[in-house]
Amino acid sequence: ITYLRKLFDYQNVCLKDAATSELDAQVHLKIAEVTKKAHQLMEQCLDEVLNMEGWDRNSLSMPETTTRKRIEQ
Repeated sequence: ITYLRKLFDYQNVCLKDAATSELDAQVHLKIAEVTKKAHQLMEQCLDEVLNMEGWDRNSLSMPETTTRKRIEQ
């Protein structure tokens, strides 16, 4: 998700560059649009996974039953 944000930000910087050609602008805009959609999907997925695993939303504490906790023990 962090890398998607960085990619989106990069595309927007490129779009603001005065030297960007019309074609380059279209390419950067397309990448930005798809990156935004991918980010939304990943955020939704993360939200669903947190619900499925029973994470505490206030403390972001991992439940004892998750695979990672079992491996660490």
